[in-house]
Amino acid sequence: MGGIPWQSKGCRTCRKRKIKCDQQEPECARCLKTGIKCLGYDRDRFFVHQVTTKPKRSTNAGTSGGAAAADGGAASGSGPSKGAGKLQVMKRPPPHPQQPWIMPQFVASGPAMRSQMFSEFANIYFPQSIDTSYNLDVWHYLISGFSALPKKTQMLDKAIAALACFYLGKLRNDKRLFHHGIQLYNSAIRHLSTMMSQNNYCDDIVYTTIVFQEIESCYCPHGLHLFSTTGTGMSPEDYDYLTKPCDDRPVNGLMKFYGEASPIVDAINTVDASDHQACQTVLTKCIAHKDALMAWYAAHKKDFGGGPSECGPGTILNPRLPPTDNLFGASYRFSSLDNAKLHIVFWVALSISHRMIYEARGLVLSHTNTNQSSTPPTNRTQDEDLLLSMFYHDEIGRSVPYCVQDSMKSWGFSTLLWGLSQILNPYAEAGNWEKFAWCQNALMLGSERGYESAIRLSEIFWAVWHRVNPRQQRFMALALRDFDPQYLTIPKQHYMELVDRTVEPNLLDAPPEESL
Repeated sequence: MGGIPWQSKGCRTCRKRKIKCDQQEPECARCLKTGIKCLGYDRDRFFVHQVTTKPKRSTNAGTSGGAAAADGGAASGSGPSKGAGKLQVMKRPPPHPQQPWIMPQFVASGPAMRSQMFSEFANIYFPQSIDTSYNLDVWHYLISGFSALPKKTQMLDKAIAALACFYLGKLRNDKRLFHHGIQLYNSAIRHLSTMMSQNNYCDDIVYTTIVFQEIESCYCPHGLHLFSTTGTGMSPEDYDYLTKPCDDRPVNGLMKFYGEASPIVDAINTVDASDHQACQTVLTKCIAHKDALMAWYAAHKKDFGGGPSECGPGTILNPRLPPTDNLFGASYRFSSLDNAKLHIVFWVALSISHRMIYEARGLVLSHTNTNQSSTPPTNRTQDEDLLLSMFYHDEIGRSVPYCVQDSMKSWGFSTLLWGLSQILNPYAEAGNWEKFAWCQNALMLGSERGYESAIRLSEIFWAVWHRVNPRQQRFMALALRDFDPQYLTIPKQHYMELVDRTVEPNLLDAPPEESL
């Protein structure tokens, strides 16, 4: 009979003794009661049905089996042998970023294997239950629908499998699996090029480009322009897209404020500081923008699950992150990941809005001080809007532990990545080492969950920190020995040379020579 063979879920000791196990964790009660050492549970195996293949012998000197693999065929084989259908056991290692994924030596890359690779990816990437009632992020719905299409093209099938191989290869540090994902990715691109050259347009082309966009945003980390919110230079097409939503979903109403902020930021940067009336007009627009944003939240708060609730003092939602009580305030809990993402986007918008008010009011005050030379300059470090901007950055920090809980898997970190990219820069500019280091630690959790972009963002903001803070104070403030074991074995001066070579002016375009 075909299918996956049944296996007891009891502990290894009870299975060896052939008695019933109560499956209590971490040690079963039967073993504890009888005084026998419980050997634990062996639940790290899953079964993959594949076709057994043999290495293909090349008859021509210029022919190699790698070309077939690059085209998406068998990775290293010619065809099934007799009695080829077999169940192979793959062992799932413990979740450690340096542990390679144990794969058979010759893996067939046919549709069945690609489908099972995607199933393993979905099981690790997405949490068991996802609330999609707010229609905020449809990626889970799209990728699940793409994989379930009954007659999808090879192009789409290979693109989906490439995404799974990229993620699993990075997560398990399996270079062979990651390289196989590159082969599938290149093969899908060739299929796409062929179909477009033949004017063979279909829905699968759109679906494939969506998958490509996800691959490039997560695993091509040197193009992180989507993570930088400047608010300037927005094209007319982007402005219309944000300010004229196609439906009335809460997230579209929120993104509208990002589009409306762009011309206000441009006005702040270009207004004549000597024209008091023009500066006052810009300030009025900034205040109106903030008031409209607050009114939107009050009107739609219940539509996406209400506001967050505070955890108890000292609550630890992820053992890898210290409590947030002394840095940002008590951690937040949300009704769902979509609810958390909406609040993060809202808090980023509010921090930008208050920063705009701070800058516009500075223009008005500078004009006033120019006309009244006897009035001393105003100290603006305690400006209310500047402090409110930092307050909403801290609100994002309070939401981090909820999103990186183990139960949220990698999907939770995708909710958080953009928010972290918005608060690290102001913390670096303010010289707030405690908050900056805490957020960097959160980024490292993302890198361990397969996000290459988290590593790149960490490098960028480390460089910002070193550039903003004076060189002579780096060692007193950074405590680099806590973050880089290399520091313990090399002289201090040599380490400073590595740091100096890291901080280059064009960090968004080229990776640093040495990574901290």
